[in-house]
Amino acid sequence: MKTVYRCLLLLIVSFASSGMLLSQDLVISLDKKGKIGFTTKDGEIVIPHKYSTADPFVNGVSKVSVNGMYGIIDEKGNEVLPLEYSSIGFFKYGVAEIVQKGKKGLINAEYKIIAEPVYTSFGKIGESDYIWVNQNGRKMKGVPVMVGGKRGIIHKSGKVVIPVEKSNVIIFSKDTPYFLNDTTDIPVQCDYFGYMSTYKSTGFAIIDKNSKELLPENKYTTVYAPRDGKIVFTNTGKTGIQQGFYDTRTGKEYVVFSYEGKPRQIQANMKSVIRQFHNNRAVVMNNNGEVYIIDDQGHEASNKYDFIQPILVGDQMAYIGKHTSSGVSVLMDDRGEALTTSGVYSAMEAGKQITKIWVAAQRDGKWGVLDENGNESFPFEYDGVYDFSYDRIKIRKGVGYGMYDNNKGVIIPCEYKDVKQADVQDVKNVWVKKNDGLWYRFNLADTTVSTVGYKDVFNYNGKYAFVKPVNAHEYSKFIIFPEYVQQYVLIDENDNIIVQDAISDHLIELIGNDIVSYLQDKGFEKLTLAQQRHILLELTQEYRSYPMSTGVIDQSQWDY
Repeated sequence: MKTVYRCLLLLIVSFASSGMLLSQDLVISLDKKGKIGFTTKDGEIVIPHKYSTADPFVNGVSKVSVNGMYGIIDEKGNEVLPLEYSSIGFFKYGVAEIVQKGKKGLINAEYKIIAEPVYTSFGKIGESDYIWVNQNGRKMKGVPVMVGGKRGIIHKSGKVVIPVEKSNVIIFSKDTPYFLNDTTDIPVQCDYFGYMSTYKSTGFAIIDKNSKELLPENKYTTVYAPRDGKIVFTNTGKTGIQQGFYDTRTGKEYVVFSYEGKPRQIQANMKSVIRQFHNNRAVVMNNNGEVYIIDDQGHEASNKYDFIQPILVGDQMAYIGKHTSSGVSVLMDDRGEALTTSGVYSAMEAGKQITKIWVAAQRDGKWGVLDENGNESFPFEYDGVYDFSYDRIKIRKGVGYGMYDNNKGVIIPCEYKDVKQADVQDVKNVWVKKNDGLWYRFNLADTTVSTVGYKDVFNYNGKYAFVKPVNAHEYSKFIIFPEYVQQYVLIDENDNIIVQDAISDHLIELIGNDIVSYLQDKGFEKLTLAQQRHILLELTQEYRSYPMSTGVIDQSQWDY
């Protein structure tokens, strides 16, 4: 047992004398020759005096220099990064810039080189995992971006996505192309990449995140992001223009529209367009203005309409085809097959949906609802339907408004001057407006209506809602943005006032959800006035660039 204790004691002493403990206590020291080293607080030399400059230790490392060359050392004086660099920058989003012989590189948070110092410039470093790089470009007076040189893209892990030997590079994010330079903010989501090798290139090559080529360079003059393995293209030649799509899996090209003649004359009169694919179907419009669906072979897969509206809910897909001249609408499935008979419905609308596809349709002057198979799942007896979202729809009979739920039927009878849609799927309370012009809380569970009315309301978030009381001018105001009027207070589902300092609708947009989350996280049921104001002060700190106005908060209310 004594041996065990002795070993433990030796381990403790060893640990206490290790650099891990000393790194917190190392002191920058200057010797008689003006050289810098590190000592303990008692003056014991730990790292010899041999540096020209040195930073205090942070996280066990220090940036030091000798004769203008910088490096990184640990608490024992070992070089984590050799003293070979004329500059080592600050870390930003996990990387820091290093400079050697005028060329720039990157290191990561472990001080490992992820980009050798061979670059002239890097693009803006942000949250994205990707960084634009340049070699031999230059800054010119009056030009906001770096001119010339070769460009590429690297990953923050050090992986080269596009070698720095291209004349132009792009990133596709959510189908949108971003043409990169040293001033571009690269989006966080990067789906595909493109490049041109020379300034004389006529079209982008497209690659995936593993640098696998999906489309050869110079094949098409204009390309869009791959979708369903297909790249929609436009190819402009000397004798005409072609539009179609390229299948990246088979390497086969499908021309949908082809025009012969002088490109400028064609472009002036060209109306045709191909939308991107989804589930091997794409919506197209020909030069006559006719809109229809094509399959993955480029063949027509639907009738022709004046307009087609895609509906996407999860993996489900459907389309609404409309003839604007006759007012006829048809519901189609994900293959383009008609689910309803042409001429039956004079209008169709689809809105925000999160469970399954359904659409509002008009027949014989009355509105009802169709399910994803085109079946009438709702009586066609309403004069109007509005605010189509989250499987609920605002309905109207005559001048009275109510609400219909696709799963429950009518949940609010058409007896009100207006109803307000909720912003989420599962709600307990919604708002109805009575003939007095005020909004009242409607409980969907027991269909009761509150007795307290408000001039204006925001939808409930859980059991809380922001409202504008009839007597809003009687409440004290919390002023952050003087240009906005403070008229809204926070209530619970029993109309109890939770935060009585009136705030503006602009501030609700900024921090309304944060206030509710704060209350829910802390489990507050009732707040003192001091607690209310402390919460508002805490959540608005980043929006206050100047001191609060004198007298806005009564000092007697503070509980220091």
